Amino acid sequence: MPAEWDHRMTATLIAWPHDDTDWAPMLADVDRCYVDLTRALLQAGQQTVIVTPEPDRVRGLLPEVPRDKVLIVKCETNDTWTRDYGPLTVALQPDDRLAAMFFCFNGWGLKFAADKDNLVGLKLKARKVIDCPAFDRKGYVLEGGSIESDGAGTILTTSECMLSVNRNGIVSKEFVERNSAGRSGPNVSCGSTTAPSQGTTPTAISTHWPVSRPTIPYYMSNPIVPTTPILPLWRPWNVS
Repeated sequence: MPAEWDHRMTATLIAWPHDDTDWAPMLADVDRCYVDLTRALLQAGQQTVIVTPEPDRVRGLLPEVPRDKVLIVKCETNDTWTRDYGPLTVALQPDDRLAAMFFCFNGWGLKFAADKDNLVGLKLKARKVIDCPAFDRKGYVLEGGSIESDGAGTILTTSECMLSVNRNGIVSKEFVERNSAGRSGPNVSCGSTTAPSQGTTPTAISTHWPVSRPTIPYYMSNPIVPTTPILPLWRPWNVS
């Protein structure tokens, strides 16, 4: 599993806030934040995919952005945390070819509705926005913010998240480590302590690996603005 700072991660998935998200009471302020976020991603050389149930409204907020760099896709969402429900990027062996994996997102252990969010990745694949090999792992509950890869064969996670009965039932730490390694290849370390709280997702983790990271605003570097790095493999003119 490539690290979030991998040089091949040249696109970012954003779910734009709307009146049915947690951002509703401050939507105007958050809109401005997301406009600034989109501009910052473009300045950093990132292509951006924006999912929203209100594409016309979002286009009106971004009149100057180039269409070959920002793709706005009409898609229903419950909320904006694509770091948790967006596709995860993996490298297929032996040729290191990149692919997408779709896991089940159940609102952080059934805390919040996630029926729309859980379908975002599959809809992007069906519309060929994600135009690469993909694997459906919807039978396994896993949010992207609960794991982190160093890109060198190790994935770090937390027992509070992975062993939650509201995610995958009653499973053991050994089962999680074995099952995750069997699906994705790397060594999996399931820590026995919980991660620092970050807003509504207390099981999210943010770890400093002993490597240099580029100055690109990937999702883990700013937990207040939830995004996820994805593959830059879409066909924009096939999407309405």
